[in-house]
Amino acid sequence: APGGIGHACEYETAMMLHLRPDLVQMDKAVTEMGQMASKYFNWGDHPTPAVYTWMDYWSRFSQSGIAGDAKAATAEFGAILFEETCSRMVQVLAEFQQIPVRPRVDHH
Repeated sequence: APGGIGHACEYETAMMLHLRPDLVQMDKAVTEMGQMASKYFNWGDHPTPAVYTWMDYWSRFSQSGIAGDAKAATAEFGAILFEETCSRMVQVLAEFQQIPVRPRVDHH
């Protein structure tokens, strides 16, 4: 749902459950969806386009430091995220490698 991805959220927690489960304390996982969204302003992963996106002081919308749904995370989802993220990064780098580096021109 909108607001589910932010910080120490489902995405990041799932990645860590896949990569370093020994560092994750799921007993401390909570769901905090305090990120604001309105007609012209939004924060975080809200899919609705906005005129302005900003970062508020964290303590104004999160009691735990989590912004999103850490409780929904699983190692299985983390594995899917990891593989897809790596695959997309390879694609990005391959495209980046194809960008021509043209000589600069002084227009002064």
